[in-house]
Amino acid sequence: MKKAIVSWSGGKDSCLALNKAKALGFQIIALITAISKSSRASKSNSVPVEILFKQAETMKVELISFETTWTDYEEKLIQKEQSGNYSFCRFKLI
Repeated sequence: MKKAIVSWSGGKDSCLALNKAKALGFQIIALITAISKSSRASKSNSVPVEILFKQAETMKVELISFETTWTDYEEKLIQKEQSGNYSFCRFKLI
């Protein structure tokens, strides 16, 4: 089974992407979330970080989080990718 890390905002779209990845045969090993420096919540949906960690815990996967702004989001995501023992795959749902 192929392993995947899913971009996770805590909202319905990321949940749909996670379910599509599972349906395509991926084993979800972690969620990755961009956290707002000012609010300590997900950048895109403003879900509090405590809830994001609970969601990951419920799914029995790691939550990889990083603080960012919209200005440095891509740079921080690349840094996170390069600092771990994994690579990210970006794809669109069809």
